[in-house]
Amino acid sequence: MGNIQKVFHLYRIDHVLGFFRIYSFPWTPDRNAEFLPLTETEAADRTGGRLPGFKQFADDTHEHKHANQMQGEELLRVVLEGSGETTVVAEDLGCVPEYIAPTLEKLGIPGFRIPMLFRNHDGSYADPKHYPLLSLAQPATHDHTPLAAMWQECWDNIDAGKDADGNRRELRHMMDFAGLRHEEPPREFTDRLHEAFTRAVLESNSWLAVLQITDVFGQSERFNTPGSVSGANWSHRLTPTVKQLDKNPALLAKTEMFRRRAAEAGRVAR
Repeated sequence: MGNIQKVFHLYRIDHVLGFFRIYSFPWTPDRNAEFLPLTETEAADRTGGRLPGFKQFADDTHEHKHANQMQGEELLRVVLEGSGETTVVAEDLGCVPEYIAPTLEKLGIPGFRIPMLFRNHDGSYADPKHYPLLSLAQPATHDHTPLAAMWQECWDNIDAGKDADGNRRELRHMMDFAGLRHEEPPREFTDRLHEAFTRAVLESNSWLAVLQITDVFGQSERFNTPGSVSGANWSHRLTPTVKQLDKNPALLAKTEMFRRRAAEAGRVAR
């Protein structure tokens, strides 16, 4: 990729799938415990016949798929028209209907490529060199475990005898993605592994590459655990202040590594 001379302002559409269709419940979340034990018939009796389902339509017929696709495209065009010089990206993660990707491509909107979510048939991570150009590569989003924490969780599971083989395979997949195919996974999330994984993301074929500050520094703190209710969600703050970041040798070394790798990948002006 050539040198990028422009400072990008990104507008991220969280859960872009909801622009096309949304799964709706006819009761508020505080009543979940009331409805969970019920059969569909019992639940319908309490809601006047309404049951959870996709709105406008489920993707159960060609006509419904087309209607959902057209709705999403119409809404996204509104976003694009109002975005000005801001680059719009779409969080197209989860169970993605087949019409999402071509719609985003048609509109010129990058989707996400999270290594752990895009795999080959054998479970290995897809080659980042083959990511679509119209995409944004990122090791993890705010809803995922940071790299350092994911590495430690695998070893913790191995030590506890929880699917040891599966967790060893996952460590191997991370090593392979980072280009360290012939090395044994170390116990610690080492600087060498961190740099190699960072390099793989930055040198991907994706037009854009973004790393959370926790993954830039190789830290394990996370911002959100989906599906959980906790005071820790969305409340994390980095321990050092911005001023202290300039004085911490370890963090400065990580910053320099990231700057160097980004420059080598052609993602910053030299």
